[in-house]
Amino acid sequence: MTSPTGRVWIGRLGLLIACLIGVIPVLLMFGPGVVLPSHVGWILGNPLSDDPGAHLLGWHYFRTTPFEWPPSRNSAYGLELGSSIFYSDSIPLLALGLKAIGAGPLVEQYWGAWLIATSMLQAAVAWAVTGLATRDVVARAALAGLAAWQPILIWRMAIHPSLAGQFLICAALLLYFRGRTGRGHAIGWCLLLFLSSLVHSYLLVMVGAIWFADWLRRLEQRRPPGLVEEAVAAFGSTLLGLWLAGFFVLTDGHVSGGYGDWSLDLAAFFDGGTWSAFLPDLPDNGEFEVAASYLGLGTLGLLAIGFAVGLRTGCLRRAMREHGPLLRIFLLLALFAITHRVFLAGREIIALPLPALIEEGFGMLRASNRMVWPLVYASIFAAGFAVIRRAGRLAGPMLAALLALQVADVAPGILERRQAFAGVPPTLPAVAQNPFWPEAATRYTRLRAVPTAVLAPGWLRTARLASELNLPTDAVYIARVDVRAWDTLRDRTEEAIRTGRHEPGTLYILRTPEIRQLAEAAMDPQRDLLAEVDGFTVLAPGWFVTPAAAPAP
Repeated sequence: MTSPTGRVWIGRLGLLIACLIGVIPVLLMFGPGVVLPSHVGWILGNPLSDDPGAHLLGWHYFRTTPFEWPPSRNSAYGLELGSSIFYSDSIPLLALGLKAIGAGPLVEQYWGAWLIATSMLQAAVAWAVTGLATRDVVARAALAGLAAWQPILIWRMAIHPSLAGQFLICAALLLYFRGRTGRGHAIGWCLLLFLSSLVHSYLLVMVGAIWFADWLRRLEQRRPPGLVEEAVAAFGSTLLGLWLAGFFVLTDGHVSGGYGDWSLDLAAFFDGGTWSAFLPDLPDNGEFEVAASYLGLGTLGLLAIGFAVGLRTGCLRRAMREHGPLLRIFLLLALFAITHRVFLAGREIIALPLPALIEEGFGMLRASNRMVWPLVYASIFAAGFAVIRRAGRLAGPMLAALLALQVADVAPGILERRQAFAGVPPTLPAVAQNPFWPEAATRYTRLRAVPTAVLAPGWLRTARLASELNLPTDAVYIARVDVRAWDTLRDRTEEAIRTGRHEPGTLYILRTPEIRQLAEAAMDPQRDLLAEVDGFTVLAPGWFVTPAAAPAP
């Protein structure tokens, strides 16, 4: 018989193994160098998306400028369009913390360390959840591994690193399934909501939904003492976190439309896409995240076994009675994910009309397919619990076999990303190569791209140029924009180009031939420089007024 001390050490070893299983996808895709703060090539040269470049550039401007008010405001990244690090998805939790301790100038990127940490936390929290049902080390490590080897998690690592913080969802389920009450339980929820608000808005909504289900369950069970106070504290901690993250810096533009464009296909869980070694790539509607909801064959097998066990033993009916509020919340989240435009294997089978106001409001969470994640993780844990209780000592080997099947099945998706990132160097060559740029950086105080646009073609290269010159810029990509400020800025900058009355201290990058023609017609060639420099069309007002240290390009 194993002594208590031996069991503790075996448990710690199991937890370590679970964390190592969880971190393997990150190391396979990016390599261990991803954790180094100076390795920014995989972000700026990301072969899959420009989104990580926006996250990094938001952090660059935030770390190199003084604190504003509120602390997360980031005016240099976007100028009049700028808002806060919340809207550049720069993980405010880390950005604020690093800047507060003075580490901003030293840390060029923290997304690699974030991915390492979150993958291990995903497995660690899943280990804790599984511990509610068993002390079997193999079963716990295997189920934790299944929770970590999910395409809904791994897909986001390369494109939306902040959304790799799905351990927050698992932590919410841990608080729920523990079934505790009292002040400590309420404090746990408030802390989790606060942290979620400092990571990503979608994760906050999911965690908030699970908290509300837990709150309703306790209310239905006639355990009301402290529930009102907890609700006030939960909302208060959420609002505090959102304020600190910079959510309220943007006063207009939260409602952006697009609800229904990123809906959850009814066949998405079974669509192997480029992920699966065994299941086929099903037809889809071409939506950007359509391949990100596949569950993996090991998970599908677990859910099938768990469902069969639940029906046979009656525990499914008991769970539906005991967890009614949670199931109702999951149903609402699933319906929201599917949206009013219902797709099956890429075919739109139902299109229901929605009032314009509701459709625009739901557009705040336009990537609606993500809202099914809490249901996915809760189903994994519930099916795992059913297998553990039914199979006894065989549960560990069964779950380990399902984990092995999951790893074998989703390996093609991971290897595809490994190959995509294999050719990306640790750092990229500077965009600013011509000696014109250092001189320009001393003469101008901002860089504008005309016409004003968010996510314009070539925006990342222009934003990189501005960051290398340490010039605030409106050549940015941010998640939400004040449309009225955008329209005003666009009209004002185009008017300046059209009339030749240029904004003092502004260096212009002209994005289109039409804007170049307007600039050439209105400029004073004796004062202003219009030239092609390193692939950019540059208008430098007043360039010839002061003798340049470097010759004009």
